[in-house]
Amino acid sequence: MPNSTSGEGVSEVPSFDPGTNVLVVDERGEDALPFSLSHPDADGGVAVVTTDLPAASVVDIAPHHLADGARLEIVDCTGEPATVDTPNVTSLVSADQDLPSVGEATVETLQGAKTTPLTTVHLGSVSSLVAQSTVQQVYKLLYMVADQVRAHDLVAFYVWDGPSEAKTLRILGQTLDRRVSLDGRGEPTVRTSPEWSGDDG
Repeated sequence: MPNSTSGEGVSEVPSFDPGTNVLVVDERGEDALPFSLSHPDADGGVAVVTTDLPAASVVDIAPHHLADGARLEIVDCTGEPATVDTPNVTSLVSADQDLPSVGEATVETLQGAKTTPLTTVHLGSVSSLVAQSTVQQVYKLLYMVADQVRAHDLVAFYVWDGPSEAKTLRILGQTLDRRVSLDGRGEPTVRTSPEWSGDDG
């Protein structure tokens, strides 16, 4: 499992058991994607479901962090036309930015893990989904996705890159297993769901 090669932010990615759902709180807003991309080894692959970064930006970032030979699938839910011309991307799907479209595209990608070598899912940005809908609706989405992640023995990272809201993070975290805080200053801080359920963020 490779370390982040950016020289900034996350210095090493902790390992997570298959079936683990992780809330990633990214204070700088730029460390979460490298963190997720650095997780799978060459025998697996990562599906990036993006609601904020266009597919072309994911393609620019990915080669610096993804293991050689690992698959990269992109589900672009920015609402913009998604086109990339690179052999590094094995699958590209465009979807709308509304919550039902994001949910449908994500679940279809996870169900495809039955036949394709996929080990990791990155869903960013959850905070933008909350901004355009409600915490309760996003909770239902995360619950549905987390259930699929456990069923297919994947590891999923859900990125919170907005202002840290303790109550919102506690609600969303109820369906997840771990929380990782990336502050750009060194090792990521990993906690279990019960460990952050009573804190202030």
